[in-house]
Amino acid sequence: MQPIQQPDQTQREPLKPLTPQQLDQLMALLDEWSADESGYEEETWDNLKNAIDQKHTQISDRRLSN
Repeated sequence: MQPIQQPDQTQREPLKPLTPQQLDQLMALLDEWSADESGYEEETWDNLKNAIDQKHTQISDRRLSN
């Protein structure tokens, strides 16, 4: 039986609000992403979802996605 690993105790800085410039950049990125009609997301989503679930299964017994 392996010992239970404790969560990382590293202190993390609290999240800071985005600046107006960062918000503009984020909105531009989201606009570009939502306008993309290449089909890339549809082609890769199942692979990405499976990889996330596989990694999560190594940590927990519960799947992240349905």
